Amino acid sequence: MAQNSLRRPAEAGIPQPQKGVSPSRPHGCLTAFVIGVALLIPFAIGFAWIGGLFNPDALFLAGAAGVYALILLVPFSLIALGLRQEHLSLWRGVALTLALAGGHAALTGGLLALDVSLPWPGVPAAVSPLVSLVYGLVILLAGRRYFLNRPSAGPMLLGVGLGVLVSGGWVFVGAPGTLTEALLALLEAAASGLIAALLTASPFFYDRKTPAQHPFWAAVLAGATFTALTSGLLAARGYWLQGMMLGTALIPTGFIAGGLLTLDEKPDPRRLWWAALAFFFIVFLLPFGWTEGFEGEWMMEDMLSAWGPALGAELLLGLPVSIAVLAMRRRLVSLSRRPAIPLAFSGAVAALAAVLYVGFGRPGLQPDTFFVVMAEQADTSFAREIEDRTARVEAVYETLTTHALASQADLRAFLDERGVRYTPYYLVNGLEVEGSPFLRRQIEARDDVARVLNSPHARPLPSFAQPVNLGMLTLPKPDRLAWGVDEIDAEIVWEQPGTRGEGIIVGHADSGVDWTHPALHDQYLGVANGTGSHDYTWFDPWYGTTEPVDTGGHGTHTLGSILGADGIGVAPGAQWIACRNLARNLGNPAYYLDCMQFLFAPHPQNGDPFTEGDPTRGAHVTNNSWGCPPEEGCDGLTLAIAVEHLYNAGQMFVVSAGNDGPDCSTVDPPATAEAAFSVGAIDPSGTIAFFSSRGPVLVDGSGRVKPDVTAPGVSIVSAAPEGGYGEASGTSMAGPHVTGLVALMWSANPELIGEVDLTEAIITGTAHYIPAGNLCGGDDGERNNVYGYGRVDAWEAVEAAVESAQEPVP
Repeated sequence: MAQNSLRRPAEAGIPQPQKGVSPSRPHGCLTAFVIGVALLIPFAIGFAWIGGLFNPDALFLAGAAGVYALILLVPFSLIALGLRQEHLSLWRGVALTLALAGGHAALTGGLLALDVSLPWPGVPAAVSPLVSLVYGLVILLAGRRYFLNRPSAGPMLLGVGLGVLVSGGWVFVGAPGTLTEALLALLEAAASGLIAALLTASPFFYDRKTPAQHPFWAAVLAGATFTALTSGLLAARGYWLQGMMLGTALIPTGFIAGGLLTLDEKPDPRRLWWAALAFFFIVFLLPFGWTEGFEGEWMMEDMLSAWGPALGAELLLGLPVSIAVLAMRRRLVSLSRRPAIPLAFSGAVAALAAVLYVGFGRPGLQPDTFFVVMAEQADTSFAREIEDRTARVEAVYETLTTHALASQADLRAFLDERGVRYTPYYLVNGLEVEGSPFLRRQIEARDDVARVLNSPHARPLPSFAQPVNLGMLTLPKPDRLAWGVDEIDAEIVWEQPGTRGEGIIVGHADSGVDWTHPALHDQYLGVANGTGSHDYTWFDPWYGTTEPVDTGGHGTHTLGSILGADGIGVAPGAQWIACRNLARNLGNPAYYLDCMQFLFAPHPQNGDPFTEGDPTRGAHVTNNSWGCPPEEGCDGLTLAIAVEHLYNAGQMFVVSAGNDGPDCSTVDPPATAEAAFSVGAIDPSGTIAFFSSRGPVLVDGSGRVKPDVTAPGVSIVSAAPEGGYGEASGTSMAGPHVTGLVALMWSANPELIGEVDLTEAIITGTAHYIPAGNLCGGDDGERNNVYGYGRVDAWEAVEAAVESAQEPVP
């Protein structure tokens, strides 16, 4: 920005009203109309920008930031430079404000677009707020004669108290994150508060007579300015849900800041903008410190319910407080002259918020957690030669647990000496550790450690939060065969050879299961074993529930497509055990491994997986309608180790390919693993679903073709919690069709149980090939990175499985 656009106004004092100008309407209706139209522009574009964050890509973000910046920066910079007439100084100040907002959008919006275009983790999280902070400091220095004046203590203290008052609700519905996240929140609040305060005060940069002569209208203009610009300020952070909710909640707060700018007998924004800065810092700090925008994108249903009361409270408090501040200006001016009164008010409000937080909130920082992958990983390939299934799974379990205990001994001793909490794992030789960034660096430097991954844990929810089901259409009990079951001809298998999956145990790792659902209850192994116990059949590493539950609905729906009764499931005769690895929609390597280990070697609910696991009770095939992208801490290598061990043990790992299409190379771990059998989604016309992830696999450098096959995954009707039914779409719905198909095949020919290679060969060999042209790496005439080997066919696959019983199994 040119230096001369931020020159100090020539007037040394505060000018008196000009003759002929009404004190009640200092600039007339024309000024109000022009400025109102000018402010509507960034307001509308900013909220459109936030709305586009629901499913953003780099091109959209670059375009949104570019449009916002160009519309504000270029024309309003020229206006600010060209309007030199004294009677247009207020117009000039508003133009300067909009130009400054455009410059901020260009910088931070461009960074956001760059961040999305890069592989995870992209641009470090601290870079954007640092850029905002530096931008604000540049404005301060350029306009130092205007902004760097002695602050008024009373209004500043009052600003702190008012900030806590209107935004205090966030400390009851949210929870602090880790120390790193807390420091980042402080940085973001400082940057956002500084920019907001500068933009709120800048309309009067060239015109200090309006706040002095017409404080009410000046406060209204300042509030309208913040309201217009706050959406762009929040959009540049990149979070849709948090941006929308905060953007709405903060609307009244600008008028409170405007009122603070006029709290003096002869208001001078040069001294009073500090009060707006103190206010905005608190207003941004509380939601930024007690909520996480990243979680809002991943767990929208949870966060809508949790954050909604804070949004309502801020609106309900902000509106009357803003009116009171504007209407009681003279009284507040008198009170703010004595700093002890605002200090007492702020202290009382902060104390009340602290008491309520301790009593009803979730005090304390969350621990930093990370997953340590040991350098030495066990070799279980020998187990492929063991023909007896019981001996095979026991050999793999014994090898993995023994090796993990021995190779982790030194690291465990190191952690025990320091009193560090950790959880060991054997399916991947590693540990999840609760520690500090400094401890992480120490562990990364050890020779017995291969790498250390992030292992994020979601912040705790308030007790009243109930997830809002946004993705499933509620339906009555279906009176016909589900179209996916019909499409792959599973119902023909039920008639000839007459198998429905009997004798096969399906392991289900998902958000949980409503085990009382009439379409699922009788197939639950915990019912069939007659013990009345859920040991060895249910495990919840999230919350330790003692019986199967499902608060989200995803797990009940996907299990219904595998084996649900009444025509919704492919293999209604199979039985199931389950583990909850996604009680909320933000997992990590540890939660996923908890369930992979349990479904391989079930243990009592409070048992030790290393010593009390029983692989003879494990599932034959597991369904995994989940993925672990880098945002959750996974790389292309770690979970693949676990999948390889399961393959060696003879447990088939069926996994959904993901919902990040139509771009290529969007399959996430563990579907990227060579030993995983991955499934894409097709719609009722047989065409690949728009959202279905494509290959090739690049995350591990292999370039392998994925998905392996496709199955119905659009508008799938299945079970829903509380005995209901619902319709949903996703590769999460496609994978269960293939898991059910495996159950049919292995039930029809038990000799195939554990023969994963042959089972996969039969499924791919009987799938209906669908060409994909040159999409995502071309097509070799048998498979491609869009459809894999094609759409599965249950009847032909089971027929081939039965025929293979007549031939020696390789």
